[in-house]
Amino acid sequence: MARTAQLWIDCQQLQSLSVLGQRALLQADTRARAAGTVCYWCGMSAYVLAQLAESGVQNVLTLLPAEDFQGPTFLLPST
Repeated sequence: MARTAQLWIDCQQLQSLSVLGQRALLQADTRARAAGTVCYWCGMSAYVLAQLAESGVQNVLTLLPAEDFQGPTFLLPST
């Protein structure tokens, strides 16, 4: 059985997102999905999440806390 490819993107250091930045996230997510890869955007701050909620982008992206990362733990900085 083939396993779906996953892409985990650590967003813990992201402080804000312009409209152009949000478009870039959407484009990356769309391209990954088209290639059969699931994108997990993890560790976004409350401020960035509020920006994504305001624009509606949060409804399209798979947003998770950094603690949900399912890879080697040494890849994420300790907070």
